[in-house]
Amino acid sequence: MTARKHDASTRFWNLVQKYESVAPDTGDPDWNDPSSVLLRLPLSCSIVPGNPLDDAIALAFAKTAFDVRDPLQWKILLGLFCIAHFWQLAETCSAQGLDTGTIRETRQRRC
Repeated sequence: MTARKHDASTRFWNLVQKYESVAPDTGDPDWNDPSSVLLRLPLSCSIVPGNPLDDAIALAFAKTAFDVRDPLQWKILLGLFCIAHFWQLAETCSAQGLDTGTIRETRQRRC
């Protein structure tokens, strides 16, 4: 099981690096403009077939039988993913007295 976990973590970090290098810069919305903030959620939770990132998300929802239209189930799915991939990292960092920080900082430290 440890080998599979390590392989999944390695694949995940490789994909994060690849995505960061090609992802469009969407910028931050104007957090003081309610319409800008309210429009961001439905756009970010939409699934576009044929997009590899969206296809992977759709597959996760299909396999878990969660409802892609329910924002709470998005949070639950993301939370379960984070527990599966980062819980041990967070516990290790905490035990060493380190702040987990941002993804980039954590990846660079690797505790």
